[in-house]
Amino acid sequence: MPLLSRRQRVTPTVFATGGSHAYQVARCLPDRHALVTETDLVSAIEQSQRTFDVLAVTGTSFYVNTEVLSEAVRRGVRFRFLLMDHSESNRANVETYFRFCGSHGGGIDASTSTSKLAEATLRRLQTENSQTGKIELRWWRGPFINSFWIRDAGEVRSGMGHLEITFFGDQMLNPSVRFGNLSPGLIVSLQQQFEYLWERSSPADGANGLKPAP
Repeated sequence: MPLLSRRQRVTPTVFATGGSHAYQVARCLPDRHALVTETDLVSAIEQSQRTFDVLAVTGTSFYVNTEVLSEAVRRGVRFRFLLMDHSESNRANVETYFRFCGSHGGGIDASTSTSKLAEATLRRLQTENSQTGKIELRWWRGPFINSFWIRDAGEVRSGMGHLEITFFGDQMLNPSVRFGNLSPGLIVSLQQQFEYLWERSSPADGANGLKPAP
């Protein structure tokens, strides 16, 4: 069977009015089951060269992989984690998220405990790798819409973006879109969004119940 060209593999109507006739291609994952079974976050971290920026509710998928995070930091990769603030000052936003979008998420109490564990783990990695790389942590105190991460923005070979779209109801139904060097415009756009949020976030000063690292 002959291989199809990129143009033949797409749905024509989706690209019908593209002015440049250059297709930006992304991989679509229909739900979290597909995300877990069909992608490899560890490999994505291992292949990072320069930067890795993350916006997440608790960052569970990252802090449970401390070994690969530490190895990347030792190589000089800079990580910035922007996590949802679970403190009382942001309680209304946390409650809104779990009321409408957090089914099968374990609830507010479980998420708060996980957030504290994430903070403790990331602070420990900060201390252990203070001489070789950088891990930064800040809190997002506002409505939470979508999770995403960006790897090596601006790098042709290793640049990658990942966006998880938050659905109402069961979060296990959340679809994701992942894109690489065939979609440089999307990576730039996602990086700009991260910088916007990072500039408006709050320092990780122990607001989640833990004292700041010395």
